[in-house]
Amino acid sequence: MSGAEVLAVVGIIANITALVDFGVEVCNRATAFNDGASNIPKAFRSTAEVLPLVKATLQQTEKRIREGDLDIESCQGLTKVLHSCLEALAELNNIFQSVLPKQDASKLTKFRKAISSIRQDKKVEVLEKALRGHIDVLTFYFSSQTLSITQISQAVNSSSERDNSQRKPLFLVRYPKEKDFVGREDVMLEISQRFEQNVPRVAICGIGGVGKSRIAIEYSYQYKDQHPTSHIFWVYGGSHSRMAEAYHEIARELRIPGLDQPNVDVLTLVSDWLSEKSNGPFLMILDNADDAEIWEKSGSPSEKPLINILPRADHGSVLITTRNSQLGRTISKHKSVEVNILNPEDSVTLLQSKISEGDELTEAHSKEIIEILGCLPLAITQAAAYLGQIETSVAEYLELLRSSKADEADLLVHGRYDDSRDPDIPNAVFHTWKVSFEQISRQSPRAGAILSTMALLDRQAVPLGLLREEEEDELDIREAVQKLKSFSLITEQVKNKVFGMHRLVQLSIQWHLKSQRSLESWQEKALACVVSYLPDCYDDETLEYYNLYLPHAYLVRNYKFTNKECQCQLIELVSFLGSYHSTHDNYKSAVQDYRQMIELQKSALGEEHENIVKAMLDLGDALAQDGDGDKADQIFDQALILSEHMSADIKITVFTKCAENLADHNNFEESHSLYQQAVQTATDHYGHKSLRAAQTMINVSRRYTCGNRYDRRYEYQEAEKLQRQAIAISKALDGDSDEGRWRLHEYMSALAETLNEAGSYFEALELEETIMSFYHTCQGPTARKADLASRARALDSLRKTGQLEKAEGYGRDILRLAGDTLEHDDTLFCELRERVARCFDDLELYDEAEILREANIETSYTSVLNASPFLSSMYKRQMIILKIRTGRYEEAHDLLKQLLEKEIVQVPRFLMIAIELLKDLAREMGNNGRMDDAEAIYREILVLAANAFGAEHHETFNAVSALAKHLQSQGKVTEAETLYCKSIELGKVLVLSHSELPCKFHYMSVVTEYKELLKEEGRYMEAKALLEETVAVISNILDDELTATPRPSEILGYAHKTRLLDIETLGGILFDLQETEKAESLCMEALQLRQRAVTDSVEERLTNMLYMVRLHVLLGKEEEREKLSRDMVEINAEKLGRHHEDTLADLRVLAFSCSNEGEREALFREVLDVRLKKLGPHHQDTIQAKADLAKSYGHQDKFEEAEILLREILDARIKTVGTQHPSTATAMLKLAYTLDDQKKLDGAEKLYREVVKMRTEVLGPTHHLTLGTIYDLGWFLHDHDRFEEAIKLHREVLSATAEVMGLDHRRTILAMRAVGRDLTELRQYEEAESYLRQALAKCKDILGHECEETVRTMRALGEMLLDSNNVCEGREVLTEALPLALKVCGSRDNTTLGIQELLKEGDSDPATSSDA
Repeated sequence: MSGAEVLAVVGIIANITALVDFGVEVCNRATAFNDGASNIPKAFRSTAEVLPLVKATLQQTEKRIREGDLDIESCQGLTKVLHSCLEALAELNNIFQSVLPKQDASKLTKFRKAISSIRQDKKVEVLEKALRGHIDVLTFYFSSQTLSITQISQAVNSSSERDNSQRKPLFLVRYPKEKDFVGREDVMLEISQRFEQNVPRVAICGIGGVGKSRIAIEYSYQYKDQHPTSHIFWVYGGSHSRMAEAYHEIARELRIPGLDQPNVDVLTLVSDWLSEKSNGPFLMILDNADDAEIWEKSGSPSEKPLINILPRADHGSVLITTRNSQLGRTISKHKSVEVNILNPEDSVTLLQSKISEGDELTEAHSKEIIEILGCLPLAITQAAAYLGQIETSVAEYLELLRSSKADEADLLVHGRYDDSRDPDIPNAVFHTWKVSFEQISRQSPRAGAILSTMALLDRQAVPLGLLREEEEDELDIREAVQKLKSFSLITEQVKNKVFGMHRLVQLSIQWHLKSQRSLESWQEKALACVVSYLPDCYDDETLEYYNLYLPHAYLVRNYKFTNKECQCQLIELVSFLGSYHSTHDNYKSAVQDYRQMIELQKSALGEEHENIVKAMLDLGDALAQDGDGDKADQIFDQALILSEHMSADIKITVFTKCAENLADHNNFEESHSLYQQAVQTATDHYGHKSLRAAQTMINVSRRYTCGNRYDRRYEYQEAEKLQRQAIAISKALDGDSDEGRWRLHEYMSALAETLNEAGSYFEALELEETIMSFYHTCQGPTARKADLASRARALDSLRKTGQLEKAEGYGRDILRLAGDTLEHDDTLFCELRERVARCFDDLELYDEAEILREANIETSYTSVLNASPFLSSMYKRQMIILKIRTGRYEEAHDLLKQLLEKEIVQVPRFLMIAIELLKDLAREMGNNGRMDDAEAIYREILVLAANAFGAEHHETFNAVSALAKHLQSQGKVTEAETLYCKSIELGKVLVLSHSELPCKFHYMSVVTEYKELLKEEGRYMEAKALLEETVAVISNILDDELTATPRPSEILGYAHKTRLLDIETLGGILFDLQETEKAESLCMEALQLRQRAVTDSVEERLTNMLYMVRLHVLLGKEEEREKLSRDMVEINAEKLGRHHEDTLADLRVLAFSCSNEGEREALFREVLDVRLKKLGPHHQDTIQAKADLAKSYGHQDKFEEAEILLREILDARIKTVGTQHPSTATAMLKLAYTLDDQKKLDGAEKLYREVVKMRTEVLGPTHHLTLGTIYDLGWFLHDHDRFEEAIKLHREVLSATAEVMGLDHRRTILAMRAVGRDLTELRQYEEAESYLRQALAKCKDILGHECEETVRTMRALGEMLLDSNNVCEGREVLTEALPLALKVCGSRDNTTLGIQELLKEGDSDPATSSDA
């Protein structure tokens, strides 16, 4: 075609384009004038929509003309079409102009124009139809390679003659609608919302078999119901040929013009036809568009990228299913909708919907099947199909799945028919993924290698670093990983930077590798990856590293390796696992690790290699920590024997470790001997004054200062001696070198720590000053850390010597320096925060202490190093103690629940700590009047102990007895008695079985508590029988355990110390039984043993002296008691200072022992002054000191001074614990007693009544404490001659106790006697005699003849009889009572003296004498 012809055609196109632009502008104006498109006539709106399409078609035509695609004939035909198009547009524009009002037109004019536009509607519709016909001609012409434009025009005209409006919408989806479609509501909603937001293409992506196609099928049927006029097509997007086949079917069904012409480009033909809005709305399902190569690249000149032949239309929607999320985004130009596996509930529903009714499928079976199959829809569908096609039961199928991965893989390799899947796609789960795997490996071999490696690691959290090749570029590995992510074969947790894969994907890759005979080589690769990332040390960063890699280490350790190099790598891995588990207190796992390592080493190194001995020591230590002491001993013994002919270093290590094990078993003599052998080996081999010998001395000394698991017995003297020797060696050999000075001060630090632990605080402080001066002159982080550690030890010494102000300054300096030097989550910083927090506790700076502890708890969540069960529980334990101390019981309880749920429930020793904290919490809640809450905690403890340790464990015994004691305090006597009986029975079994716990003295303490309950109940005979039985049981056991007299150095060791406590507790029970001779014999035996005891520990010596003071009290040796108390004060004052906490406690003991009232008062005053200065007026210890001094004033009749202190105590109680706390009530009663002593009766009575009111409100009107206070108020009124008021209160108590506790209860009997005495004073003798005789009878029957209450009741009856002139009978009762009083109460007791006085009065009364 000539250039002139081209220009002519192009000119026509330009004219048409100008008319189109003008028409669009006119339509926009019309829309504005008519307040929106909805007000414009339909034909005008349709024309406005077609104009942009005309322009686009003409621009494409112009492009083809300029490229020279037209011959002369075509040019002539094209010119005719363009002229017709031009004429139609010109006429349309004329119509638009005629009906469009001017911008400033009136409303009436606009209305008239609108009416005229309606008249033009039909004409516009004809012109718009003509334009669409011209567009069809141009579109079909350029999609055809052989037809002339004249032929196409004829075909279009012929097609147009048919009534297109009658064409029914097509539904070309070959798959049936699923009857019971399950779940996926979120995905379906997301698809619908995107289409409603005019997003023309939506891609859903997910792993093969996750149910993408099934979702598309379901959506197509929903779309059909919601859009009945829309075409719906299903197109397979996995290949050019299959897509062309689908397009051809669409063209055929829609009778698209030009389809029957030869060499037509069907893909372009259909794409263009669907893009034409006049052909109606549609939904295209593009299934399995997975291969980016065919979608983004041209396979050949004749094959365009498939992305180019998708319809381009806003009136149609395309739903794409793909495994490749990246490709989905490319096609749809939006982020793909992720299709995940089904949730467990929907998975069960899907499985059950696929199973026939004849199969017995239980809920449990369903859950297990879907768990094994990983909630993957395709696998679930295949499982159901398998059950339907194979004659096997559900139970048998489950057994196949459970049996092994091999069987499971076999079941998932073979496909079953699924009518929702394309027949050309592999139907078996593994084959489905095999296609993806091969496709990925072909496109990116590195991605395939990464997938193979991941399949042999733990599938849930694979760090990127574990997959990176040496010196691999970050971009390269990221690109490979992205390829796997895009196919949904792996997922990424962005926050943690780790990757995971579905369980069945992992299994399928393993199956594929096995079928390719490459599984073993990839296992070796996985081992090499894990070992290459083992940390070299235990700093925070490397431990965090390893915590992430731990699951992978667990997995690869179980692979079988024949390669020698791999075996060595495996030894390295297992060794580190043992160290890791030991560090984190997981000793059961550590035992398994070390056993495996020893076997591996024996195979690789021989039976007697030094490394095997080291591993045996680690195994022995792990066994001991795990509680298997016998096996640990065997391992240590074997290590000792094997090490005899080994190097000195191995011998030193073995001696030290074995000694440590013996010390833990309280075998201190053998332990000491082995420690000495370790030192001796070092000095013999390296020389007496060698640095290696000095280092051995330091190492051994540190083991000396580690207490065993029972009584923390410290070998301070031996440790101190070794440390001083090491320091002397260092000074002699190191000279002035920097390394030498560092070593010297490291040794000095060890000595300072020993002195601090041994209680030599002042010497320790002096040494710390020297150490800190050295580190202060040094540079670098190591020096700063050492300086901080020294400051922390000095802080402890200052606290323990009572220098709290100075300690506070030290603490704040430590925090400031640590903040400048250490990371927030550094373990040293955590330790420093806790030490400073304890200092703040002493100063009652609880808010600041809490902030520090919160920081430590936070690090246990964010720092792996601080997340060990030991450290984490320690941080929380201290916070719990603080919250209990400050009364925030709910917060403490919540924190304890966290501790139990997450960290320590599997570690018995930590669980016991938690139980003790719960007991502290319950005790404090009870002390604060929250009796019901405390009871709930005690019951929680019981359940916890029984579940964790069993019904016959000592912890369960402790829990039962603690609950019984609390119930007793609440007056819930019946249940308390039941629990006491249960506790005592259990304790008796444990004691008779020679169980190490509970200790016999603890068991006897519970018996004593139950004895008090029985006495409260007035059941004296039962109480006596209980004590006698206990004495018989314990005496027999102690006789059986009788051994040779211990050496003085052994008396305070664990075994003998507990025997001493048993003897002393038994002696107390014998005193209670009035078996004085036996009791004194036992107490003297204990006292003599304690007097012979020798110990190097100052703490042990002082504790022993305190027990001797108690023995002197029992034996009535007041002078010895006072002398010993003075010695204790002198020792502690010299060691700690007179005003140290421990010394103050001894001063208080001395005050109680002191025979001189003036000195006693002075001692109590001294303790109080120090408490006030150090702790303030509201601290519990200060309040106790005031109470002690007030009591001393009372003994000296200094009631006014006592009143002042008691009012201060009451004020402090109200301010600290409130008005309704039990301690507040106690303080009020003590003040009432003192006011009574001063005859301030109104004040005393007011306090009595306030306590009655308080206890009634808090505890209830029938609680024994409430009734006890009413009883006391009655006696107060009685003593002040207000008998009418007194008897009213006593009758009230009698009625309540009789109803609640019964007529035979001790409290009922006492109330009965009180009423009798009130009646006596009111001279109502007959009724008084009735009450008193009834009380006396019950005393004799229930409490026993030889009982104080019986004697007192006899006195009351005798006095009443004398007052009523029944003298003879009265004297008879009193005469009978006197010998009992002398025996039971003693000659100095007021009851005895009162009886004697009454008898003397009777003798001196003439009337009485004559009557006699």
